[in-house]
Amino acid sequence: TNASGHKVHVWANRTRQVPSTITYEVYMKKVSVQVVYECHCPRSRRFIYSQLLPVYEKLRDYMHLTLLPSSQAGNKAAGNKTMGNKTTGNETTENKNLGSTTSGNKTSGNDSATDVECRRGKDECHSNMVQTCVLNHVEETLTAVKIIACMSRSPDPHRVGRVCVEKHGLQWTLIDACVTDKGKLYMLEVGKKAWSITGGVGNVPLVTVQGEMSYAIQVEAQTNLLALVCDHMKQDHKACAGSRNKTATLSSNESGEDHTTTSHATTTAPKAAAPDASAQDDDHSVTRRRSV
Repeated sequence: TNASGHKVHVWANRTRQVPSTITYEVYMKKVSVQVVYECHCPRSRRFIYSQLLPVYEKLRDYMHLTLLPSSQAGNKAAGNKTMGNKTTGNETTENKNLGSTTSGNKTSGNDSATDVECRRGKDECHSNMVQTCVLNHVEETLTAVKIIACMSRSPDPHRVGRVCVEKHGLQWTLIDACVTDKGKLYMLEVGKKAWSITGGVGNVPLVTVQGEMSYAIQVEAQTNLLALVCDHMKQDHKACAGSRNKTATLSSNESGEDHTTTSHATTTAPKAAAPDASAQDDDHSVTRRRSV
């Protein structure tokens, strides 16, 4: 106390418990999950709404999620080969209206020196741009995942973009303006990031966990993503209890496809993801592979 009788707190001798803070931050380190997918690929769509969404809803506080909607088709830019995709000299594509006029989702495309092409045409380009714009504008990743899962449940994602965006509290005018002004640029940025991860492996969805993308990870991600993430977590979570015994499977009415993933990883040597035989429009060949 001082002469007036008031208590005086001496702060000079107080110290922060830095070691405990550091320990806590390390303990709370999130599991990095990256997903490269194609918006109109049946297998990609099914993975998003049946595996990714329910797992992210439960474990979002423990996951660092990166979504990369990339179609890996030709991107024509002044005759240059970009992202490993074949281009045809100085030819340009007059594709001024990448956004199809469906269900009020009218977009005019970007005036850009670089034209982009999607494997399944302009409708998939439109879906890619909507989803990349959503990812760039939402405040919470969970909201973006819900919107993308909503679109993925439809066999025609480009037709339900506006409905799904507005359903989850985002203004469609904001996303539509983004598609018009920056859609192509965002697609190119995402494509470059996707290429740096896949290295030309054309099978989707392609999932990496903590930077790893072995064949075993691809199989488990599509059958039991919950167990895969739980295995990499440093924390215990009630959602992980018994996750090994709860392999997720789709009922016939959840998906328009009559296939399931039945392969099992029996080797430890990393391999590229198995070709997507389930989607008939995905009969493309893998142009280049690298060891992962």
